Amino acid sequence: MRKIFSLIAAVLFAGSMMADEAVLQYTGGVTTNLVGEGVNNAATLGLDEDLFTVLADKGSNQNFPGLNQANDIRLYADKNSGNGNIITVSIASGTITSIVLDIKQTATFVVKAGETAVTEAGGAYAINAASFSIQNTTTGATTQLRLNKITITYETGEVPPTPVVEYYVVGSMNNWALDAAYKLAANPAVSGEYMKRFTFAANDELKVRKAIDGVLDAWYPEGMGNNWVITADGDYDVYFRPEGNTEWANNYFYVAPYVAPAIPQYDVAEAIAAGLTDGTEIEVRGVITKMEAKGKNFAQYGSVNVYVADANGAAGEFEFYNCYSMQADTFKTTVPAYDATSTAWTQFTEVADAKGYTLHVGDTVIAHGNYKLYNSTHELNTGCYIVYAKAPGAAYPTNIENAATEQKTIKFFENGQLFINKNGVIYNAQGAVVR
Repeated sequence: MRKIFSLIAAVLFAGSMMADEAVLQYTGGVTTNLVGEGVNNAATLGLDEDLFTVLADKGSNQNFPGLNQANDIRLYADKNSGNGNIITVSIASGTITSIVLDIKQTATFVVKAGETAVTEAGGAYAINAASFSIQNTTTGATTQLRLNKITITYETGEVPPTPVVEYYVVGSMNNWALDAAYKLAANPAVSGEYMKRFTFAANDELKVRKAIDGVLDAWYPEGMGNNWVITADGDYDVYFRPEGNTEWANNYFYVAPYVAPAIPQYDVAEAIAAGLTDGTEIEVRGVITKMEAKGKNFAQYGSVNVYVADANGAAGEFEFYNCYSMQADTFKTTVPAYDATSTAWTQFTEVADAKGYTLHVGDTVIAHGNYKLYNSTHELNTGCYIVYAKAPGAAYPTNIENAATEQKTIKFFENGQLFINKNGVIYNAQGAVVR
């Protein structure tokens, strides 16, 4: 294996650090892809695999980053979410000080030093960390980020150990001692901020405390009589900034009661236009245009693929995949689908009608599940249930949003107007409790 290194300086730093340069570049001349699942691609890209690790991540794209016969590296986009391909490069010993990108075709992308986004300055990105990553974040298009090479400047040698700095919530609930269960984590959304969710009891008092290499250090805030006091039992999010925040009551942290987020609701066209990420939990409303029954004994235990469109005629279609169970949870089979003209389908609808589980083409339904873009098909799949059904001509409930959101674990309906939640409570079309 030929190591592509060129010594650009022999400068001694404190200890035995030396500055070097390496080039990440594909020269294989064959179209292929990088390998994921934690495999080190360093050698494929001309780097010393004993010193560097190069990891590939699909993001939400179907493919891992590509290597083209023209010898460029291609990071593919995910036009719906912006969560495109990622390449992460880390060094085993030392510091990556900076990188220079040789771009063949540009796209919207982000470079991060560790977990912090950095911008170009003077033709280079200052990294000063043990790793960097590049991600294609393009939305609304499938534009590829194509790289001829990445020039990496780095320092190797003895690296003084970095002290481990951690922050803990301490208080009357844990005798003011360090406890792994109360350690705060870095907030990925806000640089320099830490947060975590905890369960507290009324009258719990708390502060935040710093530990360096496991040894207690500063209190936040210092002093007596300034503890945060919990007023009611419940789950709380604790936010903390070591540098302080004058807008918070005690300058360093604040505590907010946790409120479960409402599940976003969309009509079909709205959901398609929202640029959702695969796995997002949502509810979608539409009018049934087609249904396909599945299951060997699907008149009793079948599931249905339901296709819906907007009531107002807006373009677009959603598929609720394996989404409706006539008899609770025993479905999810792999036998061929049946269409609405088959004898088997007739049997299915007859049994469904006899049991009061009516669902027909033309009904308006709301389904709850996890979004997925499968090829060009917009789907609700994982854990998908119909949570509301309205026959043609029937009125919408006045509080349809609240009713549908509350019923996210519904298993079946009666006559399209009554529905039941996970606790066995039955609601009518207006969302009122029947029994």
